[in-house]
Amino acid sequence: MMNTVHFGMQAVISNTIFFQTLFKDRSGPTMTWRDYFFRVVPTGLATALDVNLSNESLVFISVTFATMCKSAAPIFILVFAFAFRIMIYVRGLVQKIKRLCFSSQILQIFKDLFLKGLWHGC
Repeated sequence: MMNTVHFGMQAVISNTIFFQTLFKDRSGPTMTWRDYFFRVVPTGLATALDVNLSNESLVFISVTFATMCKSAAPIFILVFAFAFRIMIYVRGLVQKIKRLCFSSQILQIFKDLFLKGLWHGC
């Protein structure tokens, strides 16, 4: 039910933005079909694969484990930002990202143990 509401809200908002920008002056640079197929299509395919494979993985793994895997994403974003020279290396930022991911992992583990009754301290 919640996905239906979410997709409905996305549809309404995207249609509103589309129709607001439909009649504006488009004097800026235009995108060729070549640009479209080499820039927009791969991004759309990667996003579609990410969403669909994430949903498909829930058949095989628990939601807690999937959340733990997704909480490590900022580390990979930071590594690729350094690799592609989008950001410069700042030691404090790296430490904060590591702390954020580690604390998220620990909280997920304790939540899983608490809900399954494996941790007798509760």
